[in-house]
Amino acid sequence: TILRRDAGEMPRGAHAMSLLPVDRGDHGEATFKIRVNAISQRWATKLSAGGYLPFLGFTEIAPTEMPATGCGKQVEFTGKSICAGGDCMVYRRTQDTHFERTEVFRPVPQEEVAAFQGEFLASHSWSPGDLVSCCWSPNTMTISINNTLVMRVEDPELGSPPATPVYALYESAFAVSEVTLMPTSEAAL
Repeated sequence: TILRRDAGEMPRGAHAMSLLPVDRGDHGEATFKIRVNAISQRWATKLSAGGYLPFLGFTEIAPTEMPATGCGKQVEFTGKSICAGGDCMVYRRTQDTHFERTEVFRPVPQEEVAAFQGEFLASHSWSPGDLVSCCWSPNTMTISINNTLVMRVEDPELGSPPATPVYALYESAFAVSEVTLMPTSEAAL
């Protein structure tokens, strides 16, 4: 479980990774789920009315190989990762090291972190107990909330999950102020 203690002041800040590899589906897709435990009314709670998704994704870097600094300042810029969230963005970083953004208002160079824009497929208002699923399948990233697909981005540059283990990356961000990574046996979609 991760809790963003400053949820009423800062939109982002608490992120973590799984200690064990995520589940794999019948076709090699990588999946995991988080449960929303608490929300902050400070931020928009409805996805179609200014609300955002927390970033969820995967890294090929095992916890034992992660630098002492952790996942970096922004989870979506973690080395060897793919993450989806925010306002329906997917970020893909293929380099082994984390990208550290030094100038917040400048675009991130595509050669450092490739960005792909999607759109919300369904509206949702955050509430405690929501189950959020993240799935990476060949050329596709999806996020579902309570078994309803809310985001899907498809692009050949997203690639496929490698045959080697991948680990969940997740955050407590925007209206979602506390989350719990669900056990892998419950993560299958």
